[in-house]
Amino acid sequence: MTEVGVEADTNVTEFLTSSNLRLEAMFEADGSVIFENVGEELVYEGEWSFNDDNSVLHMNLESLKGTGPFFLDQDSLDRSANMEEALAVLQSKDTLFFNAGTFQDVTSDVVACVNLLSATGFTWTLENGNGANGELTVNGVTYTPGDNVTDWVNAVIDDSLGDWMDDGAVLGEDDYDGIVNAIASDYGATLSYFNQKNPILSGMGDPNLLGAVAEHCGLNVDIYTGSPEELTDADVLGYVNDNNDFEVTVSYGEQLRVMDVYWQILELELDDLQAYQFREYVEGEGVYDYTFLLRFEKQ
Repeated sequence: MTEVGVEADTNVTEFLTSSNLRLEAMFEADGSVIFENVGEELVYEGEWSFNDDNSVLHMNLESLKGTGPFFLDQDSLDRSANMEEALAVLQSKDTLFFNAGTFQDVTSDVVACVNLLSATGFTWTLENGNGANGELTVNGVTYTPGDNVTDWVNAVIDDSLGDWMDDGAVLGEDDYDGIVNAIASDYGATLSYFNQKNPILSGMGDPNLLGAVAEHCGLNVDIYTGSPEELTDADVLGYVNDNNDFEVTVSYGEQLRVMDVYWQILELELDDLQAYQFREYVEGEGVYDYTFLLRFEKQ
């Protein structure tokens, strides 16, 4: 059964089309009735009455259906897509780092710091480029913030140091701050440098990682250990709200569903009720949208 009558009645369809339909009904003497579709956990309440010759049983029924969840920001914009993206991030196998006590994602900062502390020698690091998301693209190669760009910077120094010194922008090969300013002027890229003879960390798996990034990079972080499974998980909401310029609230609602039901009574005894379900009743006429046999036994 996909529709009732000329126009689809989704409430009746939903209520009476379980694959293993089982209804429980409580008819009260005051004319009230409660129906439950046991398999689907749908409950309707309303009133019942017979026609003059008790051949048709009419029931006005209604139910409050829970709706949601809804993920709306302070401007009532739907942020479901942001919640889905956050869930995917939190379910990823990669290690995530958050500012301590928050869900603010600073994983890229931690990775950049660990790369720096794991390196030896003189290291140049890209802090911010002139492209989208701070990227820097040079000669077809794209670098992202936190990348080790030592090889590229050394090549630039080899090519440009003489010109920089002629212009007075750089005093010599040891004028690292001057080189930083010159590259910022020529390439729109912000760099940092680090001179280290012995590595402080062995890599991302170093047991001293958290202490080292706090001491040397000023990052007080927690490693994320959660495992959210649904969009309504508090971790997902926290991640979205701590990493965006909007605030999402999870909300629910209710929808009133109404059914106008008619049964043609085939048999009515003290312990047994059989009826055909149909939608409309016209006195003296049987108007059937479909023949759907219902049989109840008294409990």
